[in-house]
Amino acid sequence: MTGHIRKINEGKWFIRISAGKHPITGKRIQKSRVIEGSRKDATKALHDLRSQEYAGSLNSSNATLDEIVTRWLDAPTKGGRVRAVSTKYHDQKRYERYVHPTLGGKKADDIRPVDFANLYQSLIRDAGLSPRSILNIHSVLRASLKWGWRLELVKSQAIEKVVPPSAQLFPPRAPDVKVVLNHLEILKESNPNLWIAVFLAGSMGLRRSEIAGLRWSHIDLDAKTLKVCEGIVKIPGHGSITTGTKTGLHGFARFDLHQTSFDALVCRYLEFGQTLLAFENRNQSDGYLFSSDLLCERPIDPDLLTKWLRKHCASHPELEPITFQSLRKFTSSALEGGGVDETTASALLRDRPETVLRHYRAAKQSRVRIATLQLGDLLTQ
Repeated sequence: MTGHIRKINEGKWFIRISAGKHPITGKRIQKSRVIEGSRKDATKALHDLRSQEYAGSLNSSNATLDEIVTRWLDAPTKGGRVRAVSTKYHDQKRYERYVHPTLGGKKADDIRPVDFANLYQSLIRDAGLSPRSILNIHSVLRASLKWGWRLELVKSQAIEKVVPPSAQLFPPRAPDVKVVLNHLEILKESNPNLWIAVFLAGSMGLRRSEIAGLRWSHIDLDAKTLKVCEGIVKIPGHGSITTGTKTGLHGFARFDLHQTSFDALVCRYLEFGQTLLAFENRNQSDGYLFSSDLLCERPIDPDLLTKWLRKHCASHPELEPITFQSLRKFTSSALEGGGVDETTASALLRDRPETVLRHYRAAKQSRVRIATLQLGDLLTQ
């Protein structure tokens, strides 16, 4: 850490030290003071300024909150992997829309806990955001500032003192097995493609993105297994992109195929082979299971699967509507009713144990209500 003293005029001195480069912008950092007195006073002030910097006053940089969050979004995850495009997009949009206008330009170390608390209150009061949305915003701020603190880009940990609003969790409600069976019976005749998607979602708990990302190379027809290892998500400005599963490496799985789904997939694979022969394309053997083009080279738009299912449900108002999300709840409820333990269910659904536990509790409460009514009928008789 270098420095120098320059005489301005009689009894006034200018001192300055160089303290490396800014960790965000890469620009040179200089600290300066104007000292009144003798040269001896200026020399002592220069020594004190150096001591302050060595003591850690530069651990807190002049980085703004915008700079910290931008660099955090570009950094790898804790596991050293590149951040998923979809995750980065949604986190960036949340920050740019709700945080940047008020706090983005401020120095990160100057932001107090009350500033974050006031922001959350204004977003709830003026923007009408739900507690769940506030929690998502708080997660972005907390993760980015904690990352910056570990790299000594920020000194303050004001965000740790902020308590975000609690999000109310309602008990999940799963469709009844009779409802799902009725939908499958109709879809098998009216829309075989959607029938396979719904059957896979209900029997294996596959997410919509995972269904759209299924390739023929993921299916081993000899071993009768299906591998879940990627998904398709739609990002504005990027289109449909291939990502990992929603829960990352924990979402990877290999399932045994039920005979019903196996037979349907064999028929679909034979149709795919005939299409390749018709176009004299014998090299393309790894097409997508669900696709909008004949050669299945491009995955289906996940939103199209939702539109198909929504249109089907609108055509049959006599049945309770279902969604791909509710089908995962059905899978969890059916596993609980079948006596499967929570650890096994968590592995099959590839979800957090606390999420599966919520579904199990809801299923048990539903059975308690039914049992109560049955006891009432018994006493009435």
